[in-house]
Amino acid sequence: MGRVCSVVTLYLLDFESRSRADLSVIGGRLYWQHPSTEALCCAWYNTETHDVGVWRPGDPCPFPVGSQLGAHNWSGFDRFGAIRLGWIDEHHVGIDTSELARKAGLPGALEALGERYGVPKDK
Repeated sequence: MGRVCSVVTLYLLDFESRSRADLSVIGGRLYWQHPSTEALCCAWYNTETHDVGVWRPGDPCPFPVGSQLGAHNWSGFDRFGAIRLGWIDEHHVGIDTSELARKAGLPGALEALGERYGVPKDK
């Protein structure tokens, strides 16, 4: 008998935030822990249905509990925003597309990756 694999929908996230903390100096974890840091919005993409949306403060969590999450720089930034908002706990393992690109020999920076394939960063 073959194994049955369940498919978990992947949601890709992109936070926009503001803070008096300097992200480039203290890094993503401490940035999101800083009291002045606030999420302004979070764009999300459902890789199964291709739905796109924008979460804003006061909105409910944009995906079902237990969903697989990822982002370009998940490990260094977006993960900590999701933790701060209570969407996941610190044990959640997400997908970092920046790390995957580097492992595949591609540019890790989103802008450079987009240029390689003719897709502008903000497209």
